[in-house]
Amino acid sequence: MSPQHSSAVLEPVILVLPRPQIEAADTAEAMGLLHQLMSDPEVMLSCCGRVSW
Repeated sequence: MSPQHSSAVLEPVILVLPRPQIEAADTAEAMGLLHQLMSDPEVMLSCCGRVSW
């Protein structure tokens, strides 16, 4: 395992959403943030193994 990937386990990507957004099933902000992560291959690779549901 490369050093880049081993540190990923220690540094998760955490999305914090306000309770009203969750209760309203408003996924726009969360989807926008995830889209930003996926829009740049370099950023996407740096987040590999760090995002969980």
